[in-house]
Amino acid sequence: MLDFAPPGLSAAAKRAAYRAYLAVNPNEAEIWFRLANHQWLAGHFAPARAAYRHALEIDPGLRPEIVRQLILMRGLHEALVLADPALKSGEGWALASTARIFRLRGRFDEAQRTLAQAQGAAAQEASVLAEQAMLSSEAGRFADALDQFERAADGRPDAYWEERYWLLLATGHIAQAFPLTRFRKRKVALDLPPEISLWQPGEKFAEAPFVIAEQGLGDEIKFATCYPDLLHDAPGAIIACHPRLQALFERSFPAARFVPVERLSPGQKRTAALVDARGQAALAQAEQCIVAADLLGQYRADLASYEPRAPLLVPDAALRKKWRKRLDALGPGPKIGLSWTTLGRHPERMPRYVPLAAWLPVLATPGMRFVSLQHGADAADLGLAQQQDTPLHVWSDFDPKEDIDDLAALMAELDLVIGAHSMTKELAGAVGARTWLVYHNADPQLAWRRRSDGSDLWFKTIEHVVADAPVSVETAIATVKDWLAQAFGKTNGV
Repeated sequence: MLDFAPPGLSAAAKRAAYRAYLAVNPNEAEIWFRLANHQWLAGHFAPARAAYRHALEIDPGLRPEIVRQLILMRGLHEALVLADPALKSGEGWALASTARIFRLRGRFDEAQRTLAQAQGAAAQEASVLAEQAMLSSEAGRFADALDQFERAADGRPDAYWEERYWLLLATGHIAQAFPLTRFRKRKVALDLPPEISLWQPGEKFAEAPFVIAEQGLGDEIKFATCYPDLLHDAPGAIIACHPRLQALFERSFPAARFVPVERLSPGQKRTAALVDARGQAALAQAEQCIVAADLLGQYRADLASYEPRAPLLVPDAALRKKWRKRLDALGPGPKIGLSWTTLGRHPERMPRYVPLAAWLPVLATPGMRFVSLQHGADAADLGLAQQQDTPLHVWSDFDPKEDIDDLAALMAELDLVIGAHSMTKELAGAVGARTWLVYHNADPQLAWRRRSDGSDLWFKTIEHVVADAPVSVETAIATVKDWLAQAFGKTNGV
């Protein structure tokens, strides 16, 4: 199909293009489906529902895809309504989708009962097995979840690779996990010049390889733990990085050459794409290309290789002095930074985060001075904290998302950083800030990196505050108050 609404168009322009096309070709179900998605994302829910109805009238076979898309966009009620006819007839995709909706709402028993209705061939469908695996993971049964995902993959090595990757790590199969990340590269072509080879595990490094920056900033920071090893083996390495990390990386790894490379869009930041002219120009000077995540398989293939080192990243000294003055001006008491959510709002991740309101009992701890480290903090959340007389200090001239160098310097001067699963906690650990990572144990992405003593596999200053599955994150947050009393109570009257 001709792409008449290319990625460069604004969302409004895409909607206009789809409407113009449908005025001439009203029987294109796929275009009605695309228009509905864009209408929904724009908050135009009534037109979106109408466009979905048009798509279904033309092609009833689109129902599973529409339901899946609505779930991704958090249109859970609408997805449930659309899945209902197929649910009543026992179709596997509808059972799996309905169970997923219940799971995302935290209604795990209902999700399990829904899957139990699958009979015959439907019980062995990949979508049903995968949803059963997600429920097993939510209960902390990672080995069961891994087995169910393997059955769902059924000989397709690239199926459910990401879910299997985290579960392999969580069950201690580190060396088997890392090869799975290579399926990620199929999403976007690397488009390497013919004279430049893509490094394969086990090969010797070229003298001046080019390392592709990829995934999110938190991942980049974790991958950077391999840079000292790489620079020892390939001193001429050229390393791409997100522009916001450039100054911090250059200060921390003075022997390396860093090239700032922009991603095409937030939706592609997890791909292995080189997307701007600076990256292409740097690549042309190299003999070999390395995808950053592949360095883990080379240097971090067993638990012994994760021995925590000294702080990885070096904040700017002048910025540290600036933040020391600002923190001292807040008055006596421990200075504690708080980050409570993420901007990566995938529906599978969001139940692992809670609004700032859930943190108000922690903010009310007497004698503490809390500061916000949250990028994109919601004004309503911050206002609620003020109304409850649990102030969370925010500086109007500081953006934790954009001002990474400032964020690193601020965290290095804090007495403690408390954070959820986001880039912020990785940066805090990398600069050597004392950090409490708060979550519940059903998250294999975090559970695998928790040592038996509660410390972190990647960064030695991170401690894990965990509530065992299947309880909620709020239970882990309640533990934080006890930890604060133990850590600071004697000197602050807590």
